Amino acid sequence: MRTIRRASAARSAVLGVVAMSAVIVSGWTGVDAQSAPKPPQVKSPRLYVFDCGVLVRGEPTGYNLTTAQVGGNTNFSDACFLVVHPRGTLLWDVGIIPDAQITPGGIEIPLGRGSTANKASTTLKSQISAIGYQPKDITYIAVSHGHADHVANANDYSASTWLVQRAERDSMFSDQARTQSAFANYSGLEHNKTVLLDGDHDVFGDGTVMLISTPGHTPGHQSLDKMTPVQKKAAAEYKALRGSDPAGPPWAVLLRVPDLLVPALQIRLHYVNNSVVDQRLTEFAIFIAARQWTNNFEFGAHYSAGVKAGLKPEIIAAVAEGRRPDGMADDEAIVYDVCTELQHNQSISDPTYARALAKFGEAGVVELAGIQGYYTFLAAIMNAARVTLPANGNPMLERFPRLGQGLAAAGK
Repeated sequence: MRTIRRASAARSAVLGVVAMSAVIVSGWTGVDAQSAPKPPQVKSPRLYVFDCGVLVRGEPTGYNLTTAQVGGNTNFSDACFLVVHPRGTLLWDVGIIPDAQITPGGIEIPLGRGSTANKASTTLKSQISAIGYQPKDITYIAVSHGHADHVANANDYSASTWLVQRAERDSMFSDQARTQSAFANYSGLEHNKTVLLDGDHDVFGDGTVMLISTPGHTPGHQSLDKMTPVQKKAAAEYKALRGSDPAGPPWAVLLRVPDLLVPALQIRLHYVNNSVVDQRLTEFAIFIAARQWTNNFEFGAHYSAGVKAGLKPEIIAAVAEGRRPDGMADDEAIVYDVCTELQHNQSISDPTYARALAKFGEAGVVELAGIQGYYTFLAAIMNAARVTLPANGNPMLERFPRLGQGLAAAGK
């Protein structure tokens, strides 16, 4: 199942869950090269999960969690993953302590902050060797982000192609990063063959294993994802309709519920191609819904289309600022009133309904109401998933004050 959510300190641990049959591999401290098994021959993706250590943490509040929420155990498992695919292999995350430092029986390294420590009991290299692989055999290496607990053995995989978000690569090799102690553990990646990503990426080209851009915890944080057969079928139907894969928001989010993907696309295609409301007014209605939900992705994605359709930039700017635009045409004023009343009052007043009916007919009124419902649906899903703008995107919307915040401010 797809996992799409912006990473934060509290949530990054749950991102990157991959829906494949998993084999847990741990406990090996060394494997004789002559007795090591041959790499598995697979017809579909297989996931191996490795024990790459434990983050010993005395309390979870630094991760926006309480002891009760984590069941009293405040330690973090530091897992690594190997995806074996008919077209190659992907190693995801490479541990918290370099293999060279792990001694028989394991090692625990105090961090000097209370009772916190990092520990590991077995090497990553021995675990992949136990299933028939050596570092040179790994096709791709990728990490969720460049923090020390994810990159400890990166230098061992110099023969692998590095898949990394452009923003994360820039962060990992910034002047400041080069001064950090963890830099030595991954500095060799600078010389790997590298694929710089600016969003989601299909690792093996068949939609089964995806890297999903989830910035937030770090500038270029990414998550590992794999489509189930039902999701793959929905994605194929989507591509047949649109001519592209359902990568990026809101489509990658909707794949969490595959049955929603194609119907949602069909509604969008209706508004693009068959609506009785012209494209200028359709885009205007979309802006109003996106503004109400402070959805910068939706608002920004439609900006060029709105201007191209004939909507004045100053009208779009007014909506972004949360005020009634000046200088609207008569049909624009009607659309604004219909959509704004629906968003704020959950109904349309009789005078506004009468104006809309006279201008657009019954079908037009239904279309405008449908646009508010549909783009509210998309905005709510993207907001729940905390979809963010691309790294080079500029937010056009400021969040409206919440009622409690407004009352608190008024009382000061």
